[in-house]
Amino acid sequence: MGDFKSLWQQRFSNYLKEIGKYAKLIMNDHFSIILLVILAYGALYYRELLIQLQALDLSVIRWVIILSVVIWLATIFQFGQPMWFTKDPDKSYLFARGEEWHSYWLKGALVSLVLPAIIISLGTAMIMPFLDLISVWSLSQSWLLILYMVAFKAVSFSLLYLDIFNLGFAQIIGRPLSRWHHTLLVAVALLITFSLPVTFNIYIPLVILLLLIVYIAWAMTQRSNRWVAFDHIVEEETRREASLYKWISIFADVPHLRPSIKRRPYLDGVLSFMKNLNNNRYSFLFLRAIFRNNAYSGVWLRVTLFISVLIMMTSNIWMLLGIGILSHVLTFIQLVPLMKLYSNQPFQIIYPNREGSIVKAFQGTSLVIAFIQLLVYAVIAGLTQPLTLQLAYIIMAWIAVAMLMIFLYVPWWYKKQTD
Repeated sequence: MGDFKSLWQQRFSNYLKEIGKYAKLIMNDHFSIILLVILAYGALYYRELLIQLQALDLSVIRWVIILSVVIWLATIFQFGQPMWFTKDPDKSYLFARGEEWHSYWLKGALVSLVLPAIIISLGTAMIMPFLDLISVWSLSQSWLLILYMVAFKAVSFSLLYLDIFNLGFAQIIGRPLSRWHHTLLVAVALLITFSLPVTFNIYIPLVILLLLIVYIAWAMTQRSNRWVAFDHIVEEETRREASLYKWISIFADVPHLRPSIKRRPYLDGVLSFMKNLNNNRYSFLFLRAIFRNNAYSGVWLRVTLFISVLIMMTSNIWMLLGIGILSHVLTFIQLVPLMKLYSNQPFQIIYPNREGSIVKAFQGTSLVIAFIQLLVYAVIAGLTQPLTLQLAYIIMAWIAVAMLMIFLYVPWWYKKQTD
């Protein structure tokens, strides 16, 4: 504990082990295949969209493209935040070490910048062909925009670091500016840069960056004269960890996070109707889990929303077929663990249900989810796609895949888990 360098390395090593543990759970065989399919779809859609835009009169939709580009760049800019690795007890045991904390936190900010810089670089390079169509920025200047974006991210992290010493423009609003404030300011600067029809607007970000760098260089010399906001940095680190585990919980179980369970009165009628179709107690439990337990209801609702947006944006008939198939695979691969959720409850152990009732109950619950998803997809496809015989065949293929997942994959998965 006496060496701050060793302390940082130890906490960083523990963090990497924790990330590696959950990465192994998330990147299983099923998810790897699904991820490859999503990436392939994304590449095809990206190519198709560029071809379609090149054939249009871009003067009509210029502002739509500019706003879309700015939103995309703001989204990837928001990714990542400094890792302070500072706990509340540190205030009691290590606060007296004074300036030794300065390099400890600065190292955390610099190391944290690596992954966001890679994401920002790739994301900016991807959007440049669209920017080339509607602004004075050309593909040959991709490196310059990437450099600007990474530099802005480095400035943002530097200002978050200076917030520890109340030097990060906190006086503007009476409290430290958050990452959202930084992202909003960068988005406004980008919007101005992309919308101006003159060539010199390329240098506007450079002027802003130089002014910010001059301020940061001055502020760094003032750290020793400022009181450290230790409670602020502990609070920020707690929020970072909570945010990280919240994202992980979407794909894997996090032991110390409890999913919220909330009654949704507007679904009581559906639950009452479904209860009369099957008196199996597992049906009672599963239906309430998929409608009330956020850990499971969130799975199929997020997939439904995501796939619905993709269907609205797709014009290729084969991609439409693949999207619907991907939806059912994503949904049921993530939901099948629900069959084992109640296995260890005392009531279920003392009064076991008849053999096969768990699978049958889950299949009945799955039919409800499949029906809701298919209905939503069919309505959206009918409104956004030409009403042809091909579309009818695609919807029938979606139904066939859903039935295969429910009546073949579900029993196979349960048998594999119990053998």
